[in-house]
Amino acid sequence: MEATSFIITMLCFSFISRAQDVVKWEIRCEKISGKTYEVHFTPKVQESWHIYSLEVSGGINVPTSFTFEENPLVILKGVVKEIGLQQDFVQKIKLKKRTSTVLKGKITFMACNDEQCRPPQTVEFICEFGEISFIPQL
Repeated sequence: MEATSFIITMLCFSFISRAQDVVKWEIRCEKISGKTYEVHFTPKVQESWHIYSLEVSGGINVPTSFTFEENPLVILKGVVKEIGLQQDFVQKIKLKKRTSTVLKGKITFMACNDEQCRPPQTVEFICEFGEISFIPQL
């Protein structure tokens, strides 16, 4: 009896784990000039699933959204823009001075297919930028 319960429990955890892996986020921080960078948020969505764009209205659809933690060294330039059919979300930032710092925040999104929608999910991200000092080992 215990072995059967264990197997059923493991199958449930396996299903839950796979359900949460419907969307994986690739985050790239690219220097475009001087102290200006672009942060690219690219969802890798399983086949037959989709997430909603930034501007979805009506119904129970939850638009993809981004929140950023305040950082006194970072200026957000405009808002997150959605580029292309592959849903590359881009936020421009500018550093106030040449230094190393991080941008932290959260992405909220909802994944759906033709039969169902997952509850909205929120994932955290961190992006590092700036001048990284190299200290040689002696």
